[in-house]
Amino acid sequence: MQYLAEVQKKSGGLLGASKVELRLIACQRSEDNWQAMAGNNSVVTDKAGEFGSGSLVIAEIAGNDVKRVNAATQPVLKILQHYSRLQEKLKDKDDDIEQWKQSLTYQSQELNRRVMEVEVREEELQQASEELARLEQQRTEVTVLREEAQRAQAEIEVKNQEIAATWAQLDQEKQNLESRLQEGHGGGLLDEAQVRALEAQIRQLADSSHGVGDLQSQVAVLFDRLDAQQPLLDQHWQQAESGGEGGAVEAWQAWADCLAELEQLKGEMAGLQRELAAKKQATESLQRQLKANNLLRQQLTHLAGGLDPELAAQINFQELEAMSLEELEAKVQERQRDYDRTFNFVNDQEEELRLQQQALEELKVRIAEANEFDRLTLETELADEQESYGILDDSMFDQRRTLSERRALLNEYQKVLARRQGQVPVEGVAPSIDLGPVLAQLEMDTKQQSQWLEELKTETQAVEVKIRDREGPVATKTEELARLKQQAQNAGNGHPGDTYRTVLSPMQEMVHGLREQLQALSETSDRLQEARHYQGQLVEGMRQMLSEMSGSNHLSAVA
Repeated sequence: MQYLAEVQKKSGGLLGASKVELRLIACQRSEDNWQAMAGNNSVVTDKAGEFGSGSLVIAEIAGNDVKRVNAATQPVLKILQHYSRLQEKLKDKDDDIEQWKQSLTYQSQELNRRVMEVEVREEELQQASEELARLEQQRTEVTVLREEAQRAQAEIEVKNQEIAATWAQLDQEKQNLESRLQEGHGGGLLDEAQVRALEAQIRQLADSSHGVGDLQSQVAVLFDRLDAQQPLLDQHWQQAESGGEGGAVEAWQAWADCLAELEQLKGEMAGLQRELAAKKQATESLQRQLKANNLLRQQLTHLAGGLDPELAAQINFQELEAMSLEELEAKVQERQRDYDRTFNFVNDQEEELRLQQQALEELKVRIAEANEFDRLTLETELADEQESYGILDDSMFDQRRTLSERRALLNEYQKVLARRQGQVPVEGVAPSIDLGPVLAQLEMDTKQQSQWLEELKTETQAVEVKIRDREGPVATKTEELARLKQQAQNAGNGHPGDTYRTVLSPMQEMVHGLREQLQALSETSDRLQEARHYQGQLVEGMRQMLSEMSGSNHLSAVA
């Protein structure tokens, strides 16, 4: 079974020179399953001598026997890459789940909105149905009025024809009477039969004009009923107009206002996201600068002939001065082997990093020459290689620093050994350079950059909070905008006002036509009334004339 272990070397003793203790950290249960070890489990082996203390290795152990020990760099890198991809997939799944939740929430809200709209539309349709029923009743009344007006007009036509016929007959009799009056007493004026016939015609003429007054009363009643219908039509027209274009205009205005508010929120979000990206970039730059400063400080300290305080704390100079030369030489040799192993390992990693860089360049060339289909596959491969290169490059920074530290420790051990052996170090011909001010300034810069880094992290968190606070209003405003747009589109389509106009237009035309027809009937009845007046005068004159002629006939008969 394979274990992830940490190399632990104990100083002192002859056993420590050949045996190395491995502290077991985790064991592999399956290809992608590692389980942390409980407690403090360790094994001793002589197969890990080339690894420095604190190094991570992969040890294959059967029972308590260590079969093989290999560097853990590549397996750990692969595990980290696999974990990174798994995290990205999980994040994508979480994003998908969140989108599904939002979609379901939006669909639920949309369904509730549609239900409310259907209920409102049902109420509007119910009201429209009632209004249409009232309109239908009013149209029936108008139709009845029109039929009555037509009957009145027909009666007026009949009366007019009867009056014209009687008038013609009466005019003929008048002419006959006048002729007889001019003839004098020659043959007598009228006999009794002729008098009765004339009286009958006069009565018929008088009776024929009695219906004119009734017709005028009917026309007046029809006018009153028609005038009562127009205010109702005007009210329906007002409802149709207020329920149509006015509602649509207000709905689109609400949509435009909501759109302006959403654009403002999105603009603020975009500005915050740009600010967040800039702060993250500045944070990464400061972190790289701090790492570079730490490495530079160690290198300058080494050039100045001094030792970094953190490294100096790892060396017990009193113990080195007190131990025998043989033990000190063994310590120096151990440090030399430790440095050589680290040096070889770092060189191997540098070579692998160089090969990966070369592979990246070759992939870029292949992508530039590939077709569209192959380019997609190669770009995915390039992204994986760049990720692997980035992880290895980041790990190399700490490894280079470890190599520099072990070189500095080896130099200090060698200096102590040379001094105790009586060797005098050869002074260089070049004058020594005082790097103290440079190191002091570098230390101040490092502290200042660390302070800036903390401030940047705080500001970045504040910007992230602002962005999260605005995500909710943006989503809410987006849903509101879609809802208002749908309402605005529905406001002008299929509204009851359209149905009102469809019914009201022919009814209004019918009322106008009926009013013109009644106006013509009124004018005709006025003319008939005037004719009736003249007709009455004529009838009265004819009766008087007939009475006189009848009296003359009676006198003639008596004589």
